[in-house]
Amino acid sequence: MPMPMPEGEPPPVEEPESKLAPISVGGWLRVGFKFQGHEDPEKLNDASVDTSYAELHASGQAHELVNWTFNMNANGNNGEVHIMDAIIQLDLTDPFHIWVGQHLVASDRSNFSGPFFMSPWNYPGLTGPRQGPTGRNVGATLWGDIGGTGKFKYYAGVYDLTNGGLLDAAGAPDADSDRPLYSGRLNLAIIGEEPGYYNSSTYYGAKDILAIGVAGQYQGQTPAAGENYRMFNADLLAEFSPGGGAAGTITGEGAIYRYQEVVDQATTGLMGLVSWLVPGDIAGGRAQIGARYQGKWVEEAENTPVTSINDFWLAYVLNSYNTRITATYTRTYDAGLDPQAIQLGFQTIQ
Repeated sequence: MPMPMPEGEPPPVEEPESKLAPISVGGWLRVGFKFQGHEDPEKLNDASVDTSYAELHASGQAHELVNWTFNMNANGNNGEVHIMDAIIQLDLTDPFHIWVGQHLVASDRSNFSGPFFMSPWNYPGLTGPRQGPTGRNVGATLWGDIGGTGKFKYYAGVYDLTNGGLLDAAGAPDADSDRPLYSGRLNLAIIGEEPGYYNSSTYYGAKDILAIGVAGQYQGQTPAAGENYRMFNADLLAEFSPGGGAAGTITGEGAIYRYQEVVDQATTGLMGLVSWLVPGDIAGGRAQIGARYQGKWVEEAENTPVTSINDFWLAYVLNSYNTRITATYTRTYDAGLDPQAIQLGFQTIQ
């Protein structure tokens, strides 16, 4: 027979155990040196710090279905600090998520990877979709991972919702834009899988991957251009480790862009990359060699100017993206001026 509880003392109440994930905090850092002539960029007779960049990342849960992200960045070259991400993430189920706030614009693979998660040191900036500072913009994205396996993902977003205009490189409203930017993407992993909102442009042999993506953007007429902006993009990533990695890891990536924002003038951009992660450890790390080509064609009534950038690099990868050192030779060909540079870069993610 159970013993009666003493008068005035309620039975003990067990507090439900919280299932919310703890707050996660991390720091990312990139530092780079450039050897290039200050007066004559075709020479290599001067040295400077061209990259001094850090990010502070924080994320957590407000509810089992509601996550949040708040990230900031600091540029040591100009002394500026900015809010990079401020996102409320309604994650209802794998096929249905709604992210609202300042976040990555759903567009090409490069923007989902960012400079931290691609093999080359330099972000491919010769051509590409409209985005905003560090690829972010204020808006809302509906996205989903069909089946929750990372095989097929869709994205549909509307951006440029701050002051009715596109944000320029300094994070201020661009006076040339006063219409929302619509952007969408489909991503199919034929081999392997890429779960989650983001992706990488190399997995350093952690998986074999063959993935294709297509994206499109549209923005209404802007006062300066006098033409509705529209863009189409397609990209491909193939990365394999033959013989279970005995022959290293070979990565190939390509992208094509076609967009128009000026009357009677369309732009085509191409990017192609190949790299080899050499088999065998070197003091706990691995060496990678690679090359990338970027080309840009601007079509006009009378001529077609061509600009191209060639990058060749040697990297020492200690711990995947978390620690790597990269040496790069880059050369740009543009209307007779052909600047070249040697860059040394270090990045770490903690």
